[in-house]
Amino acid sequence: MHRCDLNIEVAAENGGFDGSNVTVRNNVFYDAYTVGISIGGYGNCTKGHLGCGGSDHVVIVNNSLYNNNTRNQGAEFQIQYRAGSTNIFENNIVYAGIQDVWIYGPYKGSSPTLDWNLYYSLPGYQQGNSITWNGQSNFVSFAAYQTTTGEDRDSFFANPDYISLTLPNLDVTSSSPAINAGSTSLTCSEGYCGGSKSIYGDTDFAGNPRFNLQGQINLGAYEK
Repeated sequence: MHRCDLNIEVAAENGGFDGSNVTVRNNVFYDAYTVGISIGGYGNCTKGHLGCGGSDHVVIVNNSLYNNNTRNQGAEFQIQYRAGSTNIFENNIVYAGIQDVWIYGPYKGSSPTLDWNLYYSLPGYQQGNSITWNGQSNFVSFAAYQTTTGEDRDSFFANPDYISLTLPNLDVTSSSPAINAGSTSLTCSEGYCGGSKSIYGDTDFAGNPRFNLQGQINLGAYEK
């Protein structure tokens, strides 16, 4: 998905309802005008009111993102209202563009679970810009964000070595740090598996087996 306002959103705007039991896996998202991936509900209001809603048991796993938020109005990953810990963001590659906003949120009442992700941007981590969490963006480093929030404990900052940024081709080279770096611990009970026995799916974006012969998995949408 590319060049949409929000390339994908799993959310709800009606009070008392959630976008729930949805798995977003093995996709490529780039050049969104505002947001690559968004979860949560609309508005700072109680859940029983119109215009609220939220997300639960939404699993966003093994996606490759690049250069979303081209109009500087959003982020690669946006967390709106009422998106609790049952919402999981894992095994993703987040390569921010010139605006360098990796994560924006979570808004009041949200505390999703983030881990095993790779983050990158050419300027590197920027205090006050790259990550906003519960209104705080003044983390002095990526490590300070990890320590303060407890999120992304096994995540890291590195160039994923996408094959091409001009096409783009978001497959990775054989020397990429994303190779075999993913977690395989999630179960179908945490989201939705569809016709697969694994929440990670059976095939990657290109149709190749999602796991290698040793049962390992890459970060991002492509397997090697």
